[in-house]
Amino acid sequence: MRAPVNPPPGGRQRITSVAVALTVDVWEQQPQDPNTAPLAQLPTVDGELRDDASQAVPRSMTLRTAPIPSWLAAGMWIRATVGVQTLQPIIYRLPVLCVTDIAEDLSSTGGAVITAADPGEIVNGRPYEADTVLSGTLRQLVADACVLALSRTTDVSAVPALPVPLATVAEFGAGRWDTCLSTADALGVALRFADNGDVAALVRAATPPAPAAIVERRVADGGTSHHVRAPTDARVLVTRGSDTVGLIGAANAAAITGVAPPPWYRPYVVTDRQNGDAATTQAQADTLAADLLRARLSELDSYESMPILPAPWLESGDVVEYLGLTYMVRAVTLAVPSLATAVTLRRLL
Repeated sequence: MRAPVNPPPGGRQRITSVAVALTVDVWEQQPQDPNTAPLAQLPTVDGELRDDASQAVPRSMTLRTAPIPSWLAAGMWIRATVGVQTLQPIIYRLPVLCVTDIAEDLSSTGGAVITAADPGEIVNGRPYEADTVLSGTLRQLVADACVLALSRTTDVSAVPALPVPLATVAEFGAGRWDTCLSTADALGVALRFADNGDVAALVRAATPPAPAAIVERRVADGGTSHHVRAPTDARVLVTRGSDTVGLIGAANAAAITGVAPPPWYRPYVVTDRQNGDAATTQAQADTLAADLLRARLSELDSYESMPILPAPWLESGDVVEYLGLTYMVRAVTLAVPSLATAVTLRRLL
C-alpha cells in the first residue's frame, strides 16, 4: 500500500474542483533518496502506470509529452508525483522507473511517447555470460544482481536468506532478475521492486495480512469476472538430485477450502515440477502442492481490469476487501493525471 508523502489531517476532507496535479522529475542516475534534487522536470500531457504482478518486470509507465526536451535521453530515471487537491493537497510519489524508449512523433503535431520500466529491466540488462551454477542464499543472489547492474545501494534485507536449491543453473543469456524471480518462486517467495527501488519479498506460505482497504463497487462499465472449472487436487514432483528418489507432494482442495465437490464433479488434478535437494522432506513437497492448488483456486473468483474509484495508493500485492470478501490485487492500471484506476483481483483463500 503506497503511503502519501504528507498524510492528511484528521476529519473530513473537502475535494476542490481542481482534483489532480502531475509532475515528473528526471535524474541521470537512479536516485538513492527521492528528495535528491532532480536534473529537471519533464513537461507531460498525460500517461499511464501499469503494475502487473504476473509480469517479470511488473511496473511500467508511458508518458506523452510535447515537445520532446532536447536534454532527455533513454537510460535516465523518472519519478511521477500525483497530487489530489483537497484543502491540504495529498501527494503520492509513484515508482522510480528507467526510461527505456522515447518514440518521437515526426508528424506536424510533434511530441513523443516516453516508456519507462522498473529496475528489474535494468538488472536483466546484465545477463549471465556463461552457464553458472548458483549457490548461497536467495538474499545474496538478489544482492549480487543488483550491485552488478544498479548504481544505487539496494536494500535487500526484506528478502529471506533461504538456501538456493541444489544444482540450480543460470544458463548463458539468462537475465539476472529473471533468474532471481524463478529461484525465489521455487522457494515459495515472490519478489518485486518497491517504489523507492529497494527489493520487497512476499512468502506465499505466510499468513496474508488483513485487508488494508475496501474497494468500492465498480464505477463504470468494464472488467470481466471469470468462472472456470475448479481443480480438486494438486501433485508436485520434487526432484532431489540424480542419486535420490524424488518426492510427490499432494494437496486436496477440500482440505484447503473446507468444501468438498459434489458427487457428480469429476476429479481435476493440476501438476507441477520443482527442483529440490537431498534434504527436501515430504512435508515440504506437500506444501509446494498446496501452494500450487491455492494459486489455481484463487483464479476461480477473479476480476479482470475492473474500473474502481481513483486509488493512487494501490499496488500489486496489496490485500483489499471487495463485496465482503478478501482479494489480492494482481494488477493496477493508473491513468495520470486523471487517476482513472482499474484493478485485477484474485481471491485469497
